[in-house]
Amino acid sequence: MTERFHVLLRQLFEQNIEQQQPIFSVSLLLPNEIRLQHELNSTHLDYKHSLNCLPEDFAQHADIQPQKVAIILGEQSVTYGELLHSVNQLAFRLSTEFNVQPGDIVCQCIQRSIEMIVGQLAILACGAVYVALSPNDPPSHLAILIQQTGARLTLVQPTTRDKFDSIITTLDVTHDIQTDELPPPVQVKLDNLAYLVFTSGSTGEPKAVRFS
Repeated sequence: MTERFHVLLRQLFEQNIEQQQPIFSVSLLLPNEIRLQHELNSTHLDYKHSLNCLPEDFAQHADIQPQKVAIILGEQSVTYGELLHSVNQLAFRLSTEFNVQPGDIVCQCIQRSIEMIVGQLAILACGAVYVALSPNDPPSHLAILIQQTGARLTLVQPTTRDKFDSIITTLDVTHDIQTDELPPPVQVKLDNLAYLVFTSGSTGEPKAVRFS
């Protein structure tokens, strides 16, 4: 207590009278406490490993631990190896059959499921931009969102396929894809657009927010 009082008095007497600094600017911290404060707030850390995009990190992890469980949903579970195989199958079809290219916007309207994760990763593996559409939205609202994105393809499941009629091409991700072909390699950079998220915006109209 005495040392802290001395620190306070020293600051008051060392101040220039003409400065007229407010009393709240005087620090009650001791010198060792100030050093500790600077050390705790010094959070800069050099990251020695190279940063990769999500599809690349996922594929590397699946190659290292293919038998490790990746997803558990109720009674269902898949390993990283199984998940990577499904992702590659769907990404191959997206690239070859639907000509999905890096930078293309692809929507997905699927209930929470393992297929939803497969769809997300497959879209990103193609270098495309992922847009999630809510299965609970009415078709009229979904049509507005699709028009805003300019997407030409939406991944669906049997329960959501009828929401789109003929407004956009759909692909049912629950259909088995029998192929061991790998999707063509794509160059994806860290600053590439990865996905869009719709918010209500200040006007109440849906507004797409971009994320890399």
